[in-house]
Amino acid sequence: MIYIDEKTTAKYLNITNCVKSIQKMYKIMQTKDYAMGGKNANSHGMRISIPRDKHTNNIFIAMPGFLGGEYQVAGLKWHGPNIRGSTRGTTNYTLILNKPNTGAPIAFFEANLLTSYRTAALSLYATTLLKQAQTINKVGLIGGG
Repeated sequence: MIYIDEKTTAKYLNITNCVKSIQKMYKIMQTKDYAMGGKNANSHGMRISIPRDKHTNNIFIAMPGFLGGEYQVAGLKWHGPNIRGSTRGTTNYTLILNKPNTGAPIAFFEANLLTSYRTAALSLYATTLLKQAQTINKVGLIGGG
């Protein structure tokens, strides 16, 4: 297993490649070769709430998933506690990737930067799809990432 910190991630991230990966991901999802959490294997995340003090809870969210196709990887994105509870002043993200057949860990990432790129790439991909559409007079984009 390898550990990948934010500094190392920054050296390799490229928004154009991220958009291409998002496009590939959606093509794989169309074939139903994926799974996420929840009863229907399509839920975005599961939450736990931990009391921080008398008035505030820290919320952590786990997002397990599997992506097949050319990727064939299982993993877990974990984030928390929340904006108010973090030592960084923001939510802290981590990502663990595993081999789907054995569960053996492949990599552990500090994933704040990776998450930011994924969100931006998803929004950019959405705009390319809108661009391909017929004449558009008005657009509203809510929660594209």
